[in-house]
Amino acid sequence: QPGGYGEMGLLGVGNQWRTFLMFLPSIFLHVTLPILASSSRAGRKEDHDRILLLTQGLSMSAVIPAGVLLMFGAGLLMRLYGDGFAEGDIVLIGIAATVMVQSVGAVGGPMIQSQGKMWFGLVQNLSWGVLLISIVRLFGPSLGAKSLAFGSAVSYIVLTIWTYIYLSKGLPEGFLKRVLWSLLSLVFTTSLCVLMPAAYRVFFAVPMALFMTYITLFVLTPPE
Repeated sequence: QPGGYGEMGLLGVGNQWRTFLMFLPSIFLHVTLPILASSSRAGRKEDHDRILLLTQGLSMSAVIPAGVLLMFGAGLLMRLYGDGFAEGDIVLIGIAATVMVQSVGAVGGPMIQSQGKMWFGLVQNLSWGVLLISIVRLFGPSLGAKSLAFGSAVSYIVLTIWTYIYLSKGLPEGFLKRVLWSLLSLVFTTSLCVLMPAAYRVFFAVPMALFMTYITLFVLTPPE
């Protein structure tokens, strides 16, 4: 696209923060897979459910408060990279939203692998890729990097919902309901951030981060 390298620059900055936000969840997931596989093979349902809840709770607690802070402070952060990046705050908001959605759905991957459902994993990833490419193909010419940032978020929302619905019989009680409420709260928070005038967002960064910390710890994750 015309100006495509500039759009890639915005994505490059956003992906730096994406890597930062996913650092701890990536560690949790590497540890989770062998434990899930072991408990699943041994038929220890209680241990299996406990590690699912713990991994998802830790991932969301590590990502969502920081992600909300990043979204509402996106304008200030992007200006630190130079004048050419000042208009890229919406891209950073979309990438932060994507990572938060990933934290909700991340444990689905290890669960699929631990149960040996690798063909389903292939179909799952293909559906995500086709949806993302379709969104970018449709909106890329007019929205540029924003189409990829928010297209990723939409693709991961769809992927998370249908993956957990497919796995619902093996999930702990109330797990799917909390996932849906988590996604709904993230859609609402992201929409609020995008619709809010850019000059006001930074003033809501800390209050919204504290509010979402409370929601994540005491509403969206199980008490135990």
